[in-house]
Amino acid sequence: MWQIRYCPNLRHWVLWLLLLTVSSANSYAREQPIMVVINEDDCKTLGGWPLDRKWYAVALQNLSANGATRIFLDLAFPNADVAHPESDEFFFHTLQTLPNIYLLTEELHTDSVRILGGKTFPAKRCFLPFSEGFTIKNEKIIAKAGAVRTLASFFYDVPLTQTLAIVLPTQKLTPTYSLREVIQGGGEVKGRDVVIYLDYAGVSSYVVSERSGEAFSTAELEIWVALKVAAGEVLTVWENWQIGALLMLSLLPLAYYTRRTSSLHAALGAIGLNILGFVGLHIAKVDVPVLWLSANALPIAIIAGLLVVRSRRALVRTLVAKNTEKVQQRLSSVQDAAYSSNGEELRYRLQFYERLSHNVPVSLPKTFPEAEDIYFAANSPLAAILAKADQVAKHDIPVLILGESGVGKEKLAQFIHRRSERRDKPFIAINCGALNENLIESELFGYEAGAFTGAVKTKIGRFEQANGGTLFLDEIGETSMSFQVKLLRVLQEGSFERVGGTKTIHVSVRIIAATHQSLERLIAEKRFREDLFYRLNGFSLVIPPLRERPEDIEVIFTHLLHRINPELKISEALLAWLKEQPWRGNVRELKAATERAVLNASLCQRKFLLPEDFELGEKPLHQAPKDELAEQILQALRKNEFKHRAISAVAAELSVHRATVTEYLRGWIIHFYSQSESQDEVCKKLCGAHTPRDESQFRERIKSYIDGVVEKIQLGIGAKESDETIRAQRFRNLPSVFETDLMNLIRKVRQSQQTYLPR
Repeated sequence: MWQIRYCPNLRHWVLWLLLLTVSSANSYAREQPIMVVINEDDCKTLGGWPLDRKWYAVALQNLSANGATRIFLDLAFPNADVAHPESDEFFFHTLQTLPNIYLLTEELHTDSVRILGGKTFPAKRCFLPFSEGFTIKNEKIIAKAGAVRTLASFFYDVPLTQTLAIVLPTQKLTPTYSLREVIQGGGEVKGRDVVIYLDYAGVSSYVVSERSGEAFSTAELEIWVALKVAAGEVLTVWENWQIGALLMLSLLPLAYYTRRTSSLHAALGAIGLNILGFVGLHIAKVDVPVLWLSANALPIAIIAGLLVVRSRRALVRTLVAKNTEKVQQRLSSVQDAAYSSNGEELRYRLQFYERLSHNVPVSLPKTFPEAEDIYFAANSPLAAILAKADQVAKHDIPVLILGESGVGKEKLAQFIHRRSERRDKPFIAINCGALNENLIESELFGYEAGAFTGAVKTKIGRFEQANGGTLFLDEIGETSMSFQVKLLRVLQEGSFERVGGTKTIHVSVRIIAATHQSLERLIAEKRFREDLFYRLNGFSLVIPPLRERPEDIEVIFTHLLHRINPELKISEALLAWLKEQPWRGNVRELKAATERAVLNASLCQRKFLLPEDFELGEKPLHQAPKDELAEQILQALRKNEFKHRAISAVAAELSVHRATVTEYLRGWIIHFYSQSESQDEVCKKLCGAHTPRDESQFRERIKSYIDGVVEKIQLGIGAKESDETIRAQRFRNLPSVFETDLMNLIRKVRQSQQTYLPR
């Protein structure tokens, strides 16, 4: 071998390289822990995020009873749950009685930490977050040497004495159980450690792999680290002095060959030793840094210089050019990886949404005939409402449309007009709430020249303009009592006089009125004429608010985006986030928010949308319950028309107990009654678009439920019980998703009693 002939001490240098690259292959970790995930379905089933802490307590007790050795809850609880203090007490009692439970905390400086708003918990039963012991660099997890009190450190047999690098997984880890399964008592965990972690898009902290595109929660990565350490599939990260020593050793062969000979063999020998060192690093499982690879190009450059001296200029230029380009690329990758923690988090978030985003569908769903600008899903309540409106349109009777502002009452009125026999005649709309008493008369009935100052010539009113067609009176509840008298006469007789005129004008007009208010309440308050109500209410249609039909949000948003900018991409995560928003302004707010989001994305030069682009405010106090079972029970009750045997039928259909269906029905009644002014309004919201055949019996049944709920609250108030005591003692079986509505109703009843107290 010519290398041995030119270098009698080569075996010594090889030995030094191998000794320097020796890495410990000892196993640091124990057996794989049981993984229990809290996913999106768990959160929806158990009342929405954040979960009521009683569920954690039940899960911990079940796992401990099943023989779990240690239980690690990868969640921090620094603050108290003001809305559910009893759940906090139950959860804290469980932590005190079960010494094998460990919690996540943000910092450890003393022998104890503060949880649940001030309660003391032993620091030895806490662990620090992912960022305290790990970093992400170049698609690898860097586990810091000596890092203790992280989740992964509990699964090491001995502390890490060296910094390790673990390659990111290519796919998500498969959890053993879900939280719901554990709460229900399931789980073979005897003699095993258990990790409970959160994996919920929009809530969990994620790390996105650039190679696979997968998003991993930090708890998954800590378990992955423990598994790889146990299997020995790790790389040792060298200290700076070790890298420097290796660089110096790589230069020694060059110095030796430069002194002894300057032949091509000498150059190849130096290169061979560098390659041997690189192979030795991989054999010893050392994470070769980009800086070492870049700096190791120096001996090759020096060798190339020697070859230049030997008049091999063409070959040298090629080698220098190629190696210089490699050095620049590697240094550039080092600089690109040097993000701050905040910048890296933003980059992962952008990559998460960009990876999941897709183009808006080219072919959009078909709408109802003559309803081109009304968009809804196939299973939407609007489908039944439009079917009713289509039938009503054929009969020339007044229609009263009820619904919150922005739900599309005028759109529905236009649909009725287009489907009626009057479709070829004018459709005239007027907002009664935008005009005072004098203006609304002149607008509706018109005026003669000289009727008042400024009336230079005769003006035709809206009734005359709509003759033979349809007149839409929006916000009819905003009109004055005196105007209502005049309007009633027109509706009864079909004739009127212009302001300042004496000639009677006869018209044939179909009236469609709309309001967002409860006309029954206005009648009770003497602000709306009862006879006018009966005249307008030939047939009523109730449009549910957008928050009660989340299935329509995706359809409406997709149509709006297709109209504004079809090039922008959207993701399923974004659509799910949109469905969670309250949309207090209904379709009108969704349209404005979509236009704003498109503009913000354009300003940022992005081709996809983020939740931040919509710039939505906080959620309101009253919003529909986010409980999958609650929604299933309500829809099933509507399908069974709330009949006497509907509860048993729904219980059999959903495989739940009759008592569960009864409590959810009571919860829905409390939810709607806490937001309504009358029992009739509760009945309308409860049945939605599915009007029961025996409506009187349905109203009596709901009235008895409401009376029973109010009676319980009044008894509690009479016994001087607090709101929380009334909830806990008199409504103990009420599903937790309705607890906020119950507290609002208790305050409402208490205030009404204080209002009518004798002085």
